[in-house]
Amino acid sequence: TRNSLDFYKNSQLIPTLAIWDDHDFGKNDGDRTFPYIKEVFQTFQDAFAQNLSRTKALHRGPGLAMELSAFDSVFFLMDGRTFRTPNGLKEADETVWGANQESWLTQRLEANGRKKIFLVNGTQYFGGYRPDRESYESMHPKSFSWFKGLLSRTKARVLLISGDAHISELMQIDEKEF
Repeated sequence: TRNSLDFYKNSQLIPTLAIWDDHDFGKNDGDRTFPYIKEVFQTFQDAFAQNLSRTKALHRGPGLAMELSAFDSVFFLMDGRTFRTPNGLKEADETVWGANQESWLTQRLEANGRKKIFLVNGTQYFGGYRPDRESYESMHPKSFSWFKGLLSRTKARVLLISGDAHISELMQIDEKEF
């Protein structure tokens, strides 16, 4: 791709940040049980390569997770596939982001205090009202409960941005939810 598209031939490339949703991971609603994680991980990094040594604003987290500081804001691109347990798993370790990434996010949110936070995930956050659709809330309820607790303790204003639904939806979540 890099040799065939004009976009990649510009002398001044504009950084492109991306995080995968389910289809980028190799199968619909993929999770940590996918047998080709290493291969799709490498393919994704080849397509969206980031030279971290060229900027102090971008930092890598666990998996494909990244943190970008720009415009007086902090953007967290979360890896919702590499560590994700299968949808509907009713075990104690049910997770979308995995323990290491959850710990990383918790530490980074605390370190960024009251800055504006943009939290980007390839899967919808809310969706318990539509149990037939994949969402963090409906497919991983225990982990989602942890996530809501994290947000309630966060001093910063957080904007949640997600993909995968092929629709647009703006939601204002009542503080009572947290």
